[in-house]
Amino acid sequence: MNKKWGNNKAIIDAYEIAFPTPESRKATLVFPQHITLSESWFQKIEEKLHLLADKPVELILGKKNRTLGNPESIAKWRSFYPNANVQLLPDADHFIQEESPESFVFALRRILKENKENKNSI
Repeated sequence: MNKKWGNNKAIIDAYEIAFPTPESRKATLVFPQHITLSESWFQKIEEKLHLLADKPVELILGKKNRTLGNPESIAKWRSFYPNANVQLLPDADHFIQEESPESFVFALRRILKENKENKNSI
């Protein structure tokens, strides 16, 4: 049982159903190890983010996330996407969809509605 989610069967089931065997869970172990060693790969991606600056971007971040929810990180993302909407969910950390599901779903519904309205106005 995970201390963070306690006995939340819905969250536990969501992970166990997606990764039912030890072999299927291997990537969830290997991915974090590899991603921390991929600085040059991330740098190459970051150098191209400006190509998407005119696209609609929504940043939904957990305020408790020390890496992404801080003013410096938000300023960095805004330097790539100056028109991005930023939502800070006050009770969420990294897994915002699990830690603040109502706020996350509300934000997604608003985004989908806005996209639909913008598409219809073209």
